[in-house]
Amino acid sequence: MSLLQVDAICEKQSGYGRGVVPNEATTITAMIDVHPEILYYEVWAYGVGFQGYKIDGGNFPHQKRMKFNHKKPPVPLSKVFPGMDQEAAIFAGLGACTEEIIGREWMRSDGVPMRIVRCLVDANGNESTTIRSFCRQSKYASILVPSFGKGITAKQAPISRWEQVQGKGYGPEWAPTKPKAGETTGVIFDTNYWKTRFHRQLALPKGSKSCLYLFKAASDQHQFAAHAYRAETPTEVQVGSRIVQEWQVRPGQENHQFDCAVGCMVAASIAGISNRVAESKRKPKRKKVRYMQ
Repeated sequence: MSLLQVDAICEKQSGYGRGVVPNEATTITAMIDVHPEILYYEVWAYGVGFQGYKIDGGNFPHQKRMKFNHKKPPVPLSKVFPGMDQEAAIFAGLGACTEEIIGREWMRSDGVPMRIVRCLVDANGNESTTIRSFCRQSKYASILVPSFGKGITAKQAPISRWEQVQGKGYGPEWAPTKPKAGETTGVIFDTNYWKTRFHRQLALPKGSKSCLYLFKAASDQHQFAAHAYRAETPTEVQVGSRIVQEWQVRPGQENHQFDCAVGCMVAASIAGISNRVAESKRKPKRKKVRYMQ
């Protein structure tokens, strides 16, 4: 599987400026990737046929430069929220970040105000309890979804064939988690499936059904994200009739914006976006005409 080069990704633009929702979009989703000193996020809008448009993306706290050491960002959460332990700083950071992206209206190009309908928050890792607690307590609890990405290999059964999800509300290689008492329902999804799908749609020529676009901006404004989108390498693995692109992070690369972009796709699927093109209109019934006798 070949990936678009960084420059080609940066040039894959929609013509709509940052923060503007294209007329063709009906649903806005977001994803937040959580780390000890920094949060990453992306916001995408989707329409019929899973056509996707990136409308925003970045990090919180907002950094002073585009290139920095991920583990030691120029403006860490501990500096913005001094005197707090790590869990409290992450909790506060999530509150500020969600207020910025979920608490605002996103204006569609035809003047219609829209809001984010689903926002995934990566709950894998050491801070899972803090993240799940935030999602439950937030005033945006109905929009936030703790997410658990898992790379399902070719040797493993895909999520869609898991016995425990049969007959329940699940989508293409994602399924709701079974929360404990008092917890918010999350989602588990196959990162191999969705990362493959993201790059296949990103590589489609402009105008194609299900094509993905970045917002209109100078090419250097997309360099950071474009490098992240290419931070992983797929390896095709076949076991029997099952073929899977298994993704691995390349040494020294940071993939956080990639995780966020993929999470936005999953959130869109949860919100009801699918590859199916709108059904053609039914033929109108013929009116009965009474003839004069």
